[in-house]
Amino acid sequence: LYHTLIFTSSYFDFIKLKWFFKVKNADVTFLHEHMEDVEALKARNWFEYERSWFLLISEWALVFNKVDLWYVKNIIFYTLPEATEITKWLLSLLNPEAGL
Repeated sequence: LYHTLIFTSSYFDFIKLKWFFKVKNADVTFLHEHMEDVEALKARNWFEYERSWFLLISEWALVFNKVDLWYVKNIIFYTLPEATEITKWLLSLLNPEAGL
């Protein structure tokens, strides 16, 4: 289950999931729009180098932080993105050769 991305479009859902995972002591890294660039880069690196199994990310984090994500093997959509372009981009992470 390494490199599993958990996506939510709402920051409020992000906060609910964040606290749920913290209570369960799950191995999750968090990436949201209110993070500084250095923190966002650190979270991405933890995810990429398998220090964390899951990356919980909000939709606006993709817009504001403009984080490049590699090595995504699975995506769990807690809520669907509001922008269809983000849906296509996230699905293209699973199969870059598909050219979505």
